[in-house]
Amino acid sequence: MQNNLNKYFVKTPQAVLELVYKEKAAFVMEEMYTSSSLKGNAFTDVERRNAAQRWADWQCPIHIELVQKFKWSKIIIINDNDDELITHENILKRFSINFMPVAITSIKKSAGSTLDKFNTVLMLTKNDANPNATLEFIQTKLESRFHPTNWVFISQNITLNFKPFFIPHNIKIYLIETEISKKEWNINTLYFATGNILIKKHIGIGNIDSKSLKLKISTHPLPKLMGKQIRITTPPTALECSPDLLIPKDGSKPKGYCGSIIEIIQEFINFTFIVIPTPDGQYGGIYNNNTPYGMLAILDKNEADIGTVMTITSDRAKIADFLPSIANAEGVIVYRQHGVNQRLFFYFEPFSNDVWICIFFITFLTAVLLTVNKYNYESKRRNILPNLIYYLLQCFYTLLLTGVLVIVSNLASNIILEIFHFFSMLMFTSYTSTLTSILAISKEYIPFESLEELVYHTDYAICTLKKSPEEEIIRTAKLPLFSAAWRKVQKNANKYSTKSMKAALQLVYTSKTAYLVSQVTAKFAVEGNCSFRYAKIPFHKTNLAFSNRRKFIYRKMFKTYFLLMMENGVVNLLNSHYMFLSPNEACKMDVNQPLVVPVKLSKIIGLFLTLLAGIAMSFLVFAIEICMQI
Repeated sequence: MQNNLNKYFVKTPQAVLELVYKEKAAFVMEEMYTSSSLKGNAFTDVERRNAAQRWADWQCPIHIELVQKFKWSKIIIINDNDDELITHENILKRFSINFMPVAITSIKKSAGSTLDKFNTVLMLTKNDANPNATLEFIQTKLESRFHPTNWVFISQNITLNFKPFFIPHNIKIYLIETEISKKEWNINTLYFATGNILIKKHIGIGNIDSKSLKLKISTHPLPKLMGKQIRITTPPTALECSPDLLIPKDGSKPKGYCGSIIEIIQEFINFTFIVIPTPDGQYGGIYNNNTPYGMLAILDKNEADIGTVMTITSDRAKIADFLPSIANAEGVIVYRQHGVNQRLFFYFEPFSNDVWICIFFITFLTAVLLTVNKYNYESKRRNILPNLIYYLLQCFYTLLLTGVLVIVSNLASNIILEIFHFFSMLMFTSYTSTLTSILAISKEYIPFESLEELVYHTDYAICTLKKSPEEEIIRTAKLPLFSAAWRKVQKNANKYSTKSMKAALQLVYTSKTAYLVSQVTAKFAVEGNCSFRYAKIPFHKTNLAFSNRRKFIYRKMFKTYFLLMMENGVVNLLNSHYMFLSPNEACKMDVNQPLVVPVKLSKIIGLFLTLLAGIAMSFLVFAIEICMQI
């Protein structure tokens, strides 16, 4: 002890316990003092630290077993415990023994950007961890642009009451349910199945002693349909679901959105199919006399087994059944802006305010210098004010490049005048080019944001694609707003119920007409064309799903595999490519942002500095001339 008195001669019991805990050291004190001092917060802290360390040491083998089983890489450990309770060195040592390079951080320091370079996150939770709080942390991290693929956390609480949140299709969240007193532990995955709740699915079991992980393979027996033929109906004009895409003429695999889904289902169910186009080209509905039409009529007559993707409505559900909804669809309003905001002082917009101030200051300074030079060289010195007004007018004319001759008296004045001519020429060129851009590109206003504003508060006409779902919706929906929109279309049905997408877009481009169309159709026909805009509020939101006839004997089988596709993220992957639309992201404008940015002083500061350098030179010449006169 004499070798290191500062270290081993401590002042408080807390420091003693810290030394005993970390190193091979013994503590000598009276029994009475020991009994009264060790039963305080210090001893409680040691117990808490030991319990937390035991819990962390027990979690590590589970994490290591998962990493080895799934062969994860680029691993980061997030410690949910207090920093002073868990020593990171001990955790890193356990993983390094198993040749697993990992990084470790605390939950307080794990910013979103910290996780960008990692593929796997192992949550080192507390002994009494709340899984709901852990999931909230994961949810926050998944909202960033980049996020790891695998997340693992351990919980002793088997009851989950967390709020639902979106899990991307390529993200896996593993929940380990176990207790420190038990040798076995269960592994579960969390995923979306219905779009609004999280589902917990048991996939495996592990054992601490045997260091094994047995995965429970969720298999479904492959139905032996022996190539049974399924009849699929679809409208001939259905986008991404037309007969030509489902059965390509070149004999290749099915294409398009519906074709991709059918091809995936065929990998699980051994069936072939034929396509039956709808004779009327419509998706389906019910007439006023309760007679179905479109795909619904074909399904009702047992002429087909399955119908391609269409909107789920209560009327359609009376005739046919629907498989699980695979996407949400919106009806967007496409229009072209016809109108310009009035701007009275647009001619000031080419320059920013600081540039205008500098221009007027330089002009006034040049006029003053020319006036001083003339006053100094006049034999009969007159009132200085008339000369100042004269040179101010001449400088203003020079600034506008009107070509007015300015008479000066000496070399210094000539230098000032020539530099000012050069300055005026460049400033005038910059001004006229920017003003031309402003006049050529007019900022346009937003005429409406919703279907209600379009129908009741604008003079825009409304057009639809003939026999499209959007036309069916506004024609059959029993809502005053949709009825009013349909009446606008019917004012000139031959014109506004167009036969092709090209005709509808031409109508929108050349006249004040709004086009009601689905987001999927707009994605392929309008996206990227900045001549068109989308109303802020869609005029309808619906769910899309495949339909089937009521007595279809393989309905449950198809439903099962549709749910499996949703569980494994296949549907989300297809939707990201085909269905989802970000309206004209490349053309988005801030209504408060000018189309043409005015010229700022920082861009042309060199021009002003050049003029000031010329003025300084003229002062030098002026001084020389004064000396020569003397």
